[in-house]
This record gives sequence, C-alpha cells and structure tokens, in this order.
Amino acid sequence: MNHPIPPECDMPYVDRIIHAFWGGSALHGARDESKTDFDLYGVYVEPPEAILGVDRSRFDHFVWSSGGLNQANAHNDVDITFYSLRRFAELAAKGNPTILSFLFAPNLLSGERSSAWKWLLLERDAFLAKSHHLAFLHY
Repeated sequence: MNHPIPPECDMPYVDRIIHAFWGGSALHGARDESKTDFDLYGVYVEPPEAILGVDRSRFDHFVWSSGGLNQANAHNDVDITFYSLRRFAELAAKGNPTILSFLFAPNLLSGERSSAWKWLLLERDAFLAKSHHLAFLHY
C-alpha cells in the first residue's frame, strides 16, 4: 500500500515514511462516524543530508489539517501529524503517552518501507520504563 496522505498537504519526505496509522478515536475504537474527523499519525526517516545538517530545511515533525490549522475541525476533516524517527525516539524515551501509542498501532504500510518499523517493534521494550507512568497520570 502507498500512503493515505493527500497530495495537497505537500508533506516533505513522504517517500520515506515507515509507519502510518489512524489515531485518535479510530485507534481507540471510539470513532463516531457522524461527527468526528480523521487523525493520521506516523514516522518517517529523514534523508542523510537533513540529519547531517546540510539541508537546513529539515523537519523534525510535520503537521497539517484539511480544515486549516487555525480553526476547529469539521466532520471528516483529516489531521496529519508525522515525526522524524529521531524525534519519535526522543519523545518515546521521555514517555510521551501519544508517542508511545505509535508502538502499538497497526501500520497501514506494508512491504519494504515498513520493514524498518517492524525491526523497531522488535525492540519496543527499550522505549518503555516504569517511570513513564507519571506522564500517563497527568494525561
């Protein structure tokens, strides 16, 4: 499967996505088809020139909404939030509850591009710590 990202959002590194999933109410089984939006989350691998600082236009994360970023969402709007693998790992190591959910969400991608994510999932326990419970208590 390719990615479900609409072309009009103009996301950089779209060809480097390794994990994409429907989050929010869809992930938790609470989606109300009559009034909710769609939340698409994921992780991409930055190209070497971005990681090394040669490309100064790099993005640690990307946020876009079909309804615009300065107004409330309407029914069926799509919100997109993607993180670089480096930023994802940083936030996961700190116990960010939203980011930790990425480790348990089903991947919409298959094939070669998802193999990096499958490898990461084999080591997902490295991102989990008892001390993370504090972040969840205040969530």
